[in-house]
Amino acid sequence: MSDKPKHTPGPWERSKAGSRVFATPLVKRRTGSGKVLDDTGPALVAKVQKHGLETTPNANLIAAAPDLFDALDSVVGVIDQTIPEELLAECRAALVKARGE
Repeated sequence: MSDKPKHTPGPWERSKAGSRVFATPLVKRRTGSGKVLDDTGPALVAKVQKHGLETTPNANLIAAAPDLFDALDSVVGVIDQTIPEELLAECRAALVKARGE
């Protein structure tokens, strides 16, 4: 497994309206100066631009991001020689992109 990711911890859930993604359970948020804010509700992770029939599926994909990240990170951590190096390189590149490295 890799270092702990820096993104808002999951799980994330899509709103009933389908255009927003929130972190659940409540997370402690910090200001730019590092001050911890008291939470009164879930943290907004993303607001999906309304784009016809794709809005809710896009929000579902964003909401699944922490789970997808964790699953991919676990697979890469235990992968054996049966996986082509090109595929493993793509997995590693996706993790690097997700970490913002």
